[in-house]
Amino acid sequence: MSNAEVERFVADLKSNDGLRSELSGHASGVGSVVAFAKDKGYDIDADEASAYIHGQAGRELNDDELDAVAGGKGNETSTSQTSVATEVSAAAAAIAVIVLT
Repeated sequence: MSNAEVERFVADLKSNDGLRSELSGHASGVGSVVAFAKDKGYDIDADEASAYIHGQAGRELNDDELDAVAGGKGNETSTSQTSVATEVSAAAAAIAVIVLT
C-alpha cells in the first residue's frame, strides 16, 4: 500500500471513462471509493485515500481547470475531462472535510 497506488487509481479514473462512470454509481464516501478501488485490484486503504484527498484539497487549479470552471474556451472533450477532474477534486475536498472533521 502506498500513495503511488492511490495516485495510480486517480490517474486511471481520469483516463478511463468507463471506470469513472462505474465509480460514480457507487461512490458515497471514502469508504465506498476504497471498497470500489479494492474490488478493481488497487491496494489502497481509507487512511491513504484520506491523506491523498487532504493533500489535494489545498492545491491550486491549473489554467485548464480554471478555464473550465470559468466557462473558458476549449474543445468539448478537454472541457468535459477537465470538468470531471474538477468535480472529482471538489468532491474529494468535500469528502476530506467530512472525514477530517
